[in-house]
Parts: sequence; C-alpha cells; structure tokens
Amino acid sequence: MKEDNMKRPQRIYWWTLIAWLVGVLIHLVWYVLQMRDQPPTDEVYTRLLSCQVAAFALTELPYWLGGAGRNNPAAQHLPNLGPIPTGKWEWGTTYNSRNTGMNTINLVPLPGNSCHGTGRDCDSFRAHGNNRANDASRGCIILPPNRTQIPQGEIVEVMP
Repeated sequence: MKEDNMKRPQRIYWWTLIAWLVGVLIHLVWYVLQMRDQPPTDEVYTRLLSCQVAAFALTELPYWLGGAGRNNPAAQHLPNLGPIPTGKWEWGTTYNSRNTGMNTINLVPLPGNSCHGTGRDCDSFRAHGNNRANDASRGCIILPPNRTQIPQGEIVEVMP
C-alpha cells in the first residue's frame, strides 16, 4: 500500500505539446508574412550597386548599410544612411580598429569620384568585415575575410 502513495513521475500532457507547437507555428507564419515583401539581399545588390576589383574573386557579395539605405545609390549623399558614393577608390592601408574590427582598409577617393559633390567626408570610407547582426556598415563597404588578398593600391569601382 505504501508504494501506491508514492509520488508518480510527472507525465507530459499532449495538450501542452500541442499548445507549444501552435505557438511556434504562429511565430513562423508571422515571420514569413513580414519577410515576403522583402527582396533578397543578393537581388538588391545586383540591381543597385556593384563593386569590381581587378584580379580578385569575392567569396560573398559585398553590401553597403542596412535598412532603407542598404545598397541604395539614391541615398549616397546621406551620411550614416546611404552607401559609399559611386566612383573609383584606391585600396589603401590595412589596420585594426576598435570600431570596425581587424583588417579594416582605408578607401581613398580618386579624381572624378562622386563623393566630392555629396557633402560627405570623402576620407571617412572604409572596407571592413561584417558583424553578427549583419549591420556593420555606416557607409563603408562590407566584405568577407578574403578582402585581405586585395593588394594595397588596387582600384575599386563602385557603380550605380
């Protein structure tokens, strides 16, 4: 008789599992509905900006900024919102930065670069790596780790 009075192990009730699955399903549907009108990042990149670096193959596509300014050449005159202005840039020195991380590269505007007509500080643009949130850019070019293979003095052309 004493054995009958002992505590029995708790059982998992099916209704608890079903309620949890319904919650997950609701969140998944909400996410899909939020994302369905968003074009993929690669599509935005290929339509709006491109970066050509001679004799170098990127392992990932670069991007400029996030949100409304991401790869949007119409916003290139807006500091901390728009992408790097169109034109040719010289691949400058590489250094480590507390703000932008390891292997940050200075970009030097070349004559004829559209940066000079935007009112932005033309010496403030960099190429550097991404962050976990995928929003590392404030107008800089975000590239994968193999960016260090691009030699100093190489010309980067940002096109509309």
